[in-house]
Amino acid sequence: MVETTRELLHENQHCCPSLLAATCLLLATTAIGQWLETRVWVDSFPSALCYNSRDNKLYCANYVTNTVTVVDGASNEILCALPSGQHPLALTYNSIDNKVYCANEGEASITVFDGASDSVVATVDVGAGPRYLLYNPVANKVYCSSYDAGTVAILDGDSDSLLALVAVEDWPWRMCLNQSANRVYCANYGGYSISVLDGDGDSLITVVMGAQETYALCYNPRNNTVYAALYISYG
Repeated sequence: MVETTRELLHENQHCCPSLLAATCLLLATTAIGQWLETRVWVDSFPSALCYNSRDNKLYCANYVTNTVTVVDGASNEILCALPSGQHPLALTYNSIDNKVYCANEGEASITVFDGASDSVVATVDVGAGPRYLLYNPVANKVYCSSYDAGTVAILDGDSDSLLALVAVEDWPWRMCLNQSANRVYCANYGGYSISVLDGDGDSLITVVMGAQETYALCYNPRNNTVYAALYISYG
């Protein structure tokens, strides 16, 4: 089942234009294993998923059709397709204000949806090439890494206003959150580094140099450690 999911994701990213139909796989889990429960047909080239825990909904960004499909978590039925900006690539959920944020890579913006009504409530301009979103429940802020601009945009979770546009190293992409220290770590693919941002002050604390292309991050709260995946590693 894991291999099937990987194959689907690979096909959605690289398949030819004739393969426009796309699906969202839903896996059922028990104490003894997992299996494919159902398959929901959405729009073309699904690129990101997030879950609305308050209303039990799943959101799927569709890169080619510039939409976000909303799926009912109880029935697995499609509720609606919301308009996003051009080429939606990332999603995140604001659990405090019940909002969904969608990063639109093709037009350097974030579309904000109300989680209850599934309507567009705001569009926020950010740096060029937004590719990844992170929600910080400690400060109620949303972080957006803009790959082409070399910046991280910070949005207020209540007002959806832009608080800061922080310059980081080249090609920022994936991020992770240290909740205990209220810090955000951003992997800079082109800068071979990790930028550390202050969750309170919305500023750059330091840059930790890595090696090769720093691609993804993960935080371990048990021993207060951040792990970095290096896309190209020579040992």
